[in-house]
Amino acid sequence: MIVLYASPETNRRIVQPGAAAALPLDGRVFVQEPNAGHLFAGDADRPYRLSGLPASRLIAAGTGRAMASLLRRRIDERNCAFPTGPSGCLSHLVFVDEIDFRFAERAPNLNTPAWRGRTSRSQPKRRFPTYVPRPRAGQPGYELGRAMAILARIPYRGGGTYAQRVHFYVAPGVVSSIGLGHGRYQNLGRDRRPHFRSHEGVRAAFRRAGGVWLVMYHFDRSSRTRSPFNTAEWTVYPWRFSLYMTGAGATAPDPSATGRIHFLMTRGRPTAKGGAPAACVGSAPPQGCQFALASSPRNAPMLANGVGQYKMDGDEAEWRAWVRRLYFR
Repeated sequence: MIVLYASPETNRRIVQPGAAAALPLDGRVFVQEPNAGHLFAGDADRPYRLSGLPASRLIAAGTGRAMASLLRRRIDERNCAFPTGPSGCLSHLVFVDEIDFRFAERAPNLNTPAWRGRTSRSQPKRRFPTYVPRPRAGQPGYELGRAMAILARIPYRGGGTYAQRVHFYVAPGVVSSIGLGHGRYQNLGRDRRPHFRSHEGVRAAFRRAGGVWLVMYHFDRSSRTRSPFNTAEWTVYPWRFSLYMTGAGATAPDPSATGRIHFLMTRGRPTAKGGAPAACVGSAPPQGCQFALASSPRNAPMLANGVGQYKMDGDEAEWRAWVRRLYFR
């Protein structure tokens, strides 16, 4: 599955519709909505237009049952109504944008006596309580897990279940938190205290989804700019996310978990940090570096599931060349 999440101009430069070397629109290439433009005039691209659903709509729905009802309606829709007007989606796939900190369980207050750390290295190391995250009814992550359990019990007329028609974009903050966290629940810092939020409730939703798309770049809100994860983050975060998807305390990823994970990439070259591969050193091309990192032995099973691009302006030709090489030989 290839997802194009950019302006119509960027998408067209990647697909090159009508050209002899156009990417084939054979059910593998999809355009994310809302998008004001089409690849072709009229409705020729309706079957591969993806319905987009803001995560805030799910949070506003409140309960798992209400979330399931909202997702099912969006899957069955034929017009994909957005503020800009009907977009005419017929893929009957819904992408939730995006799963962020609001779906996590909060970390405990580390300023309480039980969790307070040493104030000097001369002091003996503290022994901290065992913290077990407990998702609770009413928390968005817990309710979304319930919603996906409901949808997993409803067969979809085209095969599979309604839950498998749902995909999730995972915010870079969540990818980073799970990638950095230690311990059984991947929420502990190096001092073994729970510095990071846990994501136990939403894991059940991810495991039933059709796809889980890791946003592989940082977004600076002050400058409104994006930068790809650095080479060390590319090396560690996807692997640790696949362990999280497998289950609490997992030491090796389950293929059923890695089979759902995809990468959402953006323009630019990752900053070299740690043992950067040769493809990321010197004047190496930006997408060649990202695809080299995505092709590492640990990441390759996830890359095989297909990739997406978000605002790839400027790097379209290189990204397109890699996509053709990997998926359309």
